[in-house]
Amino acid sequence: MNIITVKINGVEYNLKGEEQEDYLHKVARHVDRKIQSILDNNPKLSTSSAAILTAMNAVDERLKEQEKTLQLEKQLEKAEFEKQEQENSIASLKNSLNNEKKIRKSLEEKIDNVDLDDSVKEKEEQIKKMSVEMKLMQDTARKYMEDNNLRKAEMKDLKFQLQSAKYKIMDMEKKLLDSQVNLAREKKQRNALKVNNL
Repeated sequence: MNIITVKINGVEYNLKGEEQEDYLHKVARHVDRKIQSILDNNPKLSTSSAAILTAMNAVDERLKEQEKTLQLEKQLEKAEFEKQEQENSIASLKNSLNNEKKIRKSLEEKIDNVDLDDSVKEKEEQIKKMSVEMKLMQDTARKYMEDNNLRKAEMKDLKFQLQSAKYKIMDMEKKLLDSQVNLAREKKQRNALKVNNL
């Protein structure tokens, strides 16, 4: 327990407190300045009236600060809630993206395993289906960007993944074209063999 002597409005007071001496002196100087300010503006006031006005002003300031603190706490709670919602939306989008990756991988495997004897129409349907799914992925990402204002780094990652998927579709279209060429070549060879066998 610290005991110090302070002077307020020319009168000495003994203060006891757990706080440091510097802090207690700082409080006393603040109170002294406030009382002096009130007395300077109202010279006819008594010391006790000035002290009461100082106390009223101090309580007023304290209550206003408490109100500000409450408002800041509410704003902080709201910000935390919005942050949580955004994190949930990001997690949901990542989950959707992972599902789309699985679907794309499955389709890629199907395209890789297609025989030359399979019809060209079936391959084209697979490409169309993949294009529709990629469009859905793009629309989902675009909608999320507009609704939730994704962070730039996450947006860059999504754009990269979408661009990568586009290149894979282009590669699959090339494979389809190669398959069509090989199929045509094989048909030509079969026709040539039939002619030779005749």
